Amino acid sequence: GDDIDPNLQRHTFDIGYGEESFDFYVRPDVSTYYREDPGTRRAVQPKHVGFAAKWVNMSPQRLKLFWDPGDGGPGSLIGAAGPFQSAGTASFPTHKFYLADESGNVVARFVVKKGQSVYYYDPFEVSGDEAATQRNLQSLDYQQYEKYEIQKRTQLFNQKYREITGRDYLAIYP
Repeated sequence: GDDIDPNLQRHTFDIGYGEESFDFYVRPDVSTYYREDPGTRRAVQPKHVGFAAKWVNMSPQRLKLFWDPGDGGPGSLIGAAGPFQSAGTASFPTHKFYLADESGNVVARFVVKKGQSVYYYDPFEVSGDEAATQRNLQSLDYQQYEKYEIQKRTQLFNQKYREITGRDYLAIYP
């Protein structure tokens, strides 16, 4: 029926595409799962701290995701992310990965952080210089730019989602 989960909280926000609304699932106090007053129980932290991790390729080239042994040796191929797509695997904090092009050139390295599930490779963005970023984006054709914008909007939404829920948004937004 019409029962709406009370932990869905509608928030209105603007991430640069005009005002939008979204129903965010905000995890309740663990005590409520037992129909007890909030604060009467503490969530138990699991011994295994693994989680799903995702790497988003915001470039127009196919990239391969490798586990990085961290000793200078070759990595182990995990998967590939097509242009403006993603690849993922199970991971844990301090786990190392890198993205490489088809020739084997490493384009980005990552160290997995506790609580962060999504990692972005954006070869166009120049941090702190919007004009340079826009100049870089001019190298994309219209279809590529549309795909880039989908990933960029998702990245910006992920920041808002994390701010509200404390978790990363794993899907494509909207």
